Amino acid sequence: MIDIRPWLDKLDGALDPAHAAAADDRQCRACTFQPVDRLPLVIGVGDVPGWPRHEIDRAFYDRDLMLMNELRPIYASALIGDNRANTIRANFGVGIIASLFGCGIRLTHDAMPWVDALGDVDAIRRIVRSGPPDMHGGLWPRIAECQDYFHVRLAEYPNLRRCVRLSMCDMQGPFSIAHEVWGNGIWYAAADEPELVDAFMEVVTETYLRFIEQERVAAGAAEDFTEFISALMPGKVMIREDSAINLSPAMYERFCRPYIQRVLDQWPGGIHYCGAGHQIFGMVAEYRNLLAMNFGNASMQRPELVRSRLVDRGIAVVGWNDWPPADAIASAPTGVSLETSVEALDDGRRLWESFLAGTEHNRARAAIRVNP
Repeated sequence: MIDIRPWLDKLDGALDPAHAAAADDRQCRACTFQPVDRLPLVIGVGDVPGWPRHEIDRAFYDRDLMLMNELRPIYASALIGDNRANTIRANFGVGIIASLFGCGIRLTHDAMPWVDALGDVDAIRRIVRSGPPDMHGGLWPRIAECQDYFHVRLAEYPNLRRCVRLSMCDMQGPFSIAHEVWGNGIWYAAADEPELVDAFMEVVTETYLRFIEQERVAAGAAEDFTEFISALMPGKVMIREDSAINLSPAMYERFCRPYIQRVLDQWPGGIHYCGAGHQIFGMVAEYRNLLAMNFGNASMQRPELVRSRLVDRGIAVVGWNDWPPADAIASAPTGVSLETSVEALDDGRRLWESFLAGTEHNRARAAIRVNP
């Protein structure tokens, strides 16, 4: 056990409420396609002087260590002065909803938790017969208790209370949850037993919808914006569908599209996936009520296509993390937020100063062209 009060005091003193409000405003304006003088940029820092990093497996069992880890990038941002949305979450990994179905959560040294899949088709059939699980089982009691604790601790400090947002936990998305619960057998079942996969997806999607409603209340989610790590995005949920990028277009159309659309019809918001996903991108871009996208690996994307199919059509791209951004992204007047990372704090400060100077230079060049 450690006393984290000195660290909370330290961050409370480092935060500037006016700057935090301006950063949030820039994030909100950009992701809702309002005019901004420059796109928001968030700079992550690997080594944060004066703020320890605690091993993830230890923090999983210690809410104070988890809070320290969640606040660490916010402290670095306060020293740099970038446009981070100061968000924290109950960070119990990707298996939160999978745990409701009885999946075990396995920890390894200083790594995010793994999900132990049920791996048994008979267990999947039992889930289909019984329907959605108890929404208060699995990891939920720890999530709820941790979120309440974070709220209470932040409320003790005026600047933390004003500047730091509690975001919803990592709820994944319908197919990613199904993959976690079923295991790799779902790939074979998609070809051999597609009706069973359909039936399982129905249960998972209904569970997902119920959990969103429950977690929005517990976390105190905002009505108009959702926090996604260091960015703000329009809508009420960010659907994380990393497993879906392994599907063919035809399988995505069957096993993902109707269920994600059902979620977005009830909770308009965004979609995230890691990897390239080129074979599904066109379908993803056409969802009703899709307000934003985040690419875990922006360097794998086709910037011109992202610009034309998303940004130019009013779908925000948040946390674009390929640096420096391609012209198709960097030239967007709004609708995009940027992200990058460095190892050292001084590198982050230099990058931020260079970014601001480059923005001013580009604005001056545009003014000269417009007003020769």
